[in-house]
Amino acid sequence: MDLINSRLLRVCALTVLLGGSIVACQRNPQNVQAAREENATNADQSNNASTNANQDKLMSQADRAFMQRAEDADIKERDLGRVMAQKSQNSDVRDYAKMLADDHDKDLKNVMNILENKGIRQPKNMVQVNNQALTELNNLNGSALDRRFIDMMVMDHQRDVAEYSKETKSGEDPAVRDYAARTLTTLQDHLKKAQELQGKLQTASTK
Repeated sequence: MDLINSRLLRVCALTVLLGGSIVACQRNPQNVQAAREENATNADQSNNASTNANQDKLMSQADRAFMQRAEDADIKERDLGRVMAQKSQNSDVRDYAKMLADDHDKDLKNVMNILENKGIRQPKNMVQVNNQALTELNNLNGSALDRRFIDMMVMDHQRDVAEYSKETKSGEDPAVRDYAARTLTTLQDHLKKAQELQGKLQTASTK
């Protein structure tokens, strides 16, 4: 009898052990699946956060068009300034041209940085671009060259001041509005100096 009881105890113990192992094996897949679902949820939340961050960076079509016009204008004014700083024989015009080239080259970098931050890739170097104004100035010399250049700068900067003033009020992106406001002061200074030079050149031509 003791032998039988001993065997029964051993069988019961073995059954308990086997049963425990089976339960453990049944729980492991559930735990793994739960972990996968948790990871998937976390991944979705992370992806959504990333998507929202990218959306926050996006620029409206109107703001993007403004920034691209600013980029084009900076390239044009920089190039014209560089040409006139070398070609003009008038020291006042050369000084103005050098200031123009330096300021617009600096502003071009600011524009490119803003566009890059908004996910709009930019080339590393903005090379000189041939344009109608540059072609026209290359065909002139002396006082005719100086007057035509300054007339261009007055017209260009009148347009720019008006456009940048509008952008400071209607721009949707805070970074673009801030850029427009900061640059507007420089453009107003360029316009004022161009108008002063325009008057001096006109007076000189009548003597």
